[in-house]
Amino acid sequence: MKLLGCCTLFFTTMVAAHPLDSVLMIYGPEQGVKQSLSLHKNVQYKLQIASFNSKKLAIQYRHKIKQQLPDVDIHIVYFHDKSLYQVYLGPFKTLKDVHNVSNQLLNINPQSAVHANNKITVKPYVKYLDKDAALMPKHLPFDFSFAVGPMWTQANTAYMRVTPSDVNADVISHTSVNALYTFGIGYHVLSQATQRSYLNDLLLQLNYYYTTTNISGQAWDYLSSECNNQFYTAPLHSSRVVIDVKPQLFTYKSFSPYVLVGAGASWNNLKYTESPNGDYAVSSISLGTHTNQNIIYDLGAGINMQWRPEFSFALEYLYTSLGNLAPGSYSQSAQQIVAPPLFKVATQALLARVSWHFERPYYAVT
Repeated sequence: MKLLGCCTLFFTTMVAAHPLDSVLMIYGPEQGVKQSLSLHKNVQYKLQIASFNSKKLAIQYRHKIKQQLPDVDIHIVYFHDKSLYQVYLGPFKTLKDVHNVSNQLLNINPQSAVHANNKITVKPYVKYLDKDAALMPKHLPFDFSFAVGPMWTQANTAYMRVTPSDVNADVISHTSVNALYTFGIGYHVLSQATQRSYLNDLLLQLNYYYTTTNISGQAWDYLSSECNNQFYTAPLHSSRVVIDVKPQLFTYKSFSPYVLVGAGASWNNLKYTESPNGDYAVSSISLGTHTNQNIIYDLGAGINMQWRPEFSFALEYLYTSLGNLAPGSYSQSAQQIVAPPLFKVATQALLARVSWHFERPYYAVT
């Protein structure tokens, strides 16, 4: 450990490598100058120089070191499970490069890298399993989310051909407001780009959505409003699986706005039933349930709030086009038809989403 102003730098004596990506992490410039040139061939090297539990301090420290080492790549990685911002250099292709940078760091006095009134406490995050291995937090974050909120359904006027000469217009008069439920699992593609001030995260999310709603209105015989002898209802049960892409635009304090675009498949069960509207209807039509399988898309935007390292909340607007939906073509009543009505349906929803973030650990040779 070294005390820097009122900031604690986390320099450890451990060297760890991940066998899958052939990257060796060296902790601290003191260890960087001690590594043998003949050790660890055919790998790249990263040099951790500090860990903070404050993003602001990590950025300030990175900026200070960047002024001293302008040609060296400096990165900040956030570990959700320990609330730590790790500052590291590299990757380097040779240990000679690590030696040179480590010697430069040991000659730098970073006293002004942080403000003296910013006190932090750094928590160690390496847990020893035995003398040969350590459990290290691999920054491949996934999250699981659940959301619910009100949904508004939009549908156009549909036309049902009862006979070749008799066409009914199903005029929409009411669509109910219902709840939309969704849960999904996501992968943060750009989660290691936390040092960027914009486009600092890209979430790929596989979501399942479910809702029920009802489309209703008047059925006009012969397309005439004077022949509004029937009232119809069309209950809809909708399930869909969508891959949503959510680029995060920027972060201000704990808030991060994002946009959303997605595509997937939907399964929509639609039924159609008419009932007399007054005393003038001669016969009513009842069509059975038909499952409409469509390719759909959605668009949206939201704002995410990082409440705790492992939990976040979001308020999200979502527009979804469900495409053209029809009930069954076989009439369950005495009145048969030639072709069922075809509704073009879209929904708008306002969702409250809660997400749980987790990381996959890996074993590192020490």
